[in-house]
This record gives sequence, structure tokens and C-alpha cells, in this order.
Amino acid sequence: MRSITETSLGMRRAAFTIPELIVGIVLTTFFALMTIRIVIAAKQLLPGRATTVAGVVIPIAPSVPSFADAVRLHSVFIKRLHGTRAAYVFGGEHEGIPATASRCSLAPLNMQSVPLITDVSRGLPMDAYAFREIYSLQLGAQETKANAQDFTVLLVGALNGALQATTLIQVRSVNISLKDGASSEDLIRREVDLYDVAEGQLSYIFLEKAGLAAEAAVGARHFWYRYAEGKIAEEGPAVVVFPDPWLWSQPDANSDLPSLSRFVYCLPISA
Repeated sequence: MRSITETSLGMRRAAFTIPELIVGIVLTTFFALMTIRIVIAAKQLLPGRATTVAGVVIPIAPSVPSFADAVRLHSVFIKRLHGTRAAYVFGGEHEGIPATASRCSLAPLNMQSVPLITDVSRGLPMDAYAFREIYSLQLGAQETKANAQDFTVLLVGALNGALQATTLIQVRSVNISLKDGASSEDLIRREVDLYDVAEGQLSYIFLEKAGLAAEAAVGARHFWYRYAEGKIAEEGPAVVVFPDPWLWSQPDANSDLPSLSRFVYCLPISA
């Protein structure tokens, strides 16, 4: 009888009370939710995410495959820059000239190939606007609805002993909003296309969070040495900022470094 009573008391001591059960359920739920959030956050940070936009699967930065494509593209571009005689940038913002200046109307080119410019005997002027006026037939139309971050770079260099257009790069950005049930996410679709007379076409494409884009804007900025409408137009170097698919969205609060990276070039008109 005594052993049975002691056993019953031991069983009662091992059981949980209702408050203990409530606390246990709350703690279990809390840790489960924390685990789910950590897994989701890790998945968002690690490379490999992608989504479908208009039927096309596009990687979300950071993207290893897209970064590899970007490295190949910029390797060709840098190689061409070494032998460039003139670099013209179409589109972007202008510093040091009136907003009403004719040069401010220069928009990105609407082309998907290197323009056939093999005769530059009419000259290589000191600004992209004048270059387009001289070679307008070969350069075709401008973009009519370009994004403020869109721009075109055209290189003129020596090939087979003669000067000609060698490389064309188009940079395009499109704001999109992806909806997943009740939630939505604002992203920017980045696309860079390079057309080269020897290497053919290279490109890279990816999506980045719109909130990060403001930290280091993609686009072109023109600087001017001298300008007087209808009299003189001498353009200085243009700073062009290309998107980079190898970026991270976790900046260190104690660091001055940005949370993303870009490909940045300073391109003088005449090399």
C-alpha cells in the first residue's frame, strides 16, 4: 500500500500544471516562429533566388551566374577602352550647363547592334550631341520613353588599321512590383547589353530591391569644360555607373561602406 501511494504521488509530481503547459506552448511557438524567420531571412540573403517576370525567369541579386556574366561583359568593355579613340555617352544628367541647353535633350540610343560607322572623316567632335548630329543616319532614333537611369555608351577605336565604331553598350532599368498574395515587393529590373564588332553580344540581367537602388544610383552624369549655346560645347569626362548583380542588403551600422556595389567608369570624350 505504501509503495502504491508513493508511486501515485510521484506520477502527480511528474505531470504539468495548466500554467506550465501554457508557458510551454507559448515558448515552443515563439521558437518555431523565430526558426522560420531565420530560415526565410537566410534564403533571402543567399545567392540563388529567382522569380518570373512576364514569363522570364530573372535572378534576384546577389546572383552568382549573373555576376559571372557581368564580369565577362565588363572584361570586354575594359579591353576595348584601352584602344578607344573616343567615348560618347548618350542619356543621363548634365552638370554645369542650363537645363534648357540643347545638349540636355540627348537621350539613349535605340539600337541593338554596333552602328556601321567605318568612315569618321567628318570628325570626332568633343561632345556626344554633336557626334549624333554628324552621324545621325548611322545612329538611328533615340529612346522616347527612357528611364532616368538609362544610358548608352558608344566607343570609337582602331580596328584593322582604321577608326570605326567598335562597341555599343545599352543600360536599361525598369521599376516593377511583384505581388505574392497580400504582400508585394518593389524591385528594379536591371539589364546591360554589350554589342562588339569582334565579341558579338554579351549581356546580364537581374533584379534588385528598389530601396537599395537609391544608395548608389545607376546612370550617367556629364560634366562640361566650356559651354555656350550655339557657340561652343566642350564636354568633360562622363561618369557612368553600371548595375552590379553581386550586392548584399545587410549594411553594417558601424561602417561607412554602402550595402551594394557598382561598376563605375570615368569616360573622357577623347582618349
